[in-house]
Amino acid sequence: MSNPRLSIDKLRQIIQFESSELSAREVGRASNVSHGAVAKCRCAVRAAGVSWEEAQHLDDAELERRIWQTRAARTTRAVVLPDCAWIQTELKRHKRVTLQLLWDEYHATHGMLALRYSSFCERYRHWVRRLQRSMRQRHYAGEKLFCDCAGSSEWLQMPLVHLTSPQPWR
Repeated sequence: MSNPRLSIDKLRQIIQFESSELSAREVGRASNVSHGAVAKCRCAVRAAGVSWEEAQHLDDAELERRIWQTRAARTTRAVVLPDCAWIQTELKRHKRVTLQLLWDEYHATHGMLALRYSSFCERYRHWVRRLQRSMRQRHYAGEKLFCDCAGSSEWLQMPLVHLTSPQPWR
């Protein structure tokens, strides 16, 4: 959940301190705001190109629109996400296939729309962690005997064979 925006009064105060040589921490202490919020506001104010003299003559709605609209105008880069199931089948199918080779193929196919190598690997590893690992085995009655060998060895009698041994499986 995102934090609520600063009030217009605090924003005007930060813009006023912008002309001074105070650090973000000092401005934060003076206006009772965290230094991270001050740095974020300073960055937005610089991007909007609003000075203190200009901010004095603007009404609240116009000031807020100017400062925060320029920040929201940034667009994200469109990307084509890799097919992680295909990546896994290729890694299993061929011994010498690496994520680097698969990324090269993916990058050659999609060009500028492809993820960078580190994001490609991170996305694949995140996908692998979500997989449910299971090894299904069928057990037919009387075919195998499974013994838990942990702990102290007890004497086991097998009446059909007439064998008495501390560990009959050795």
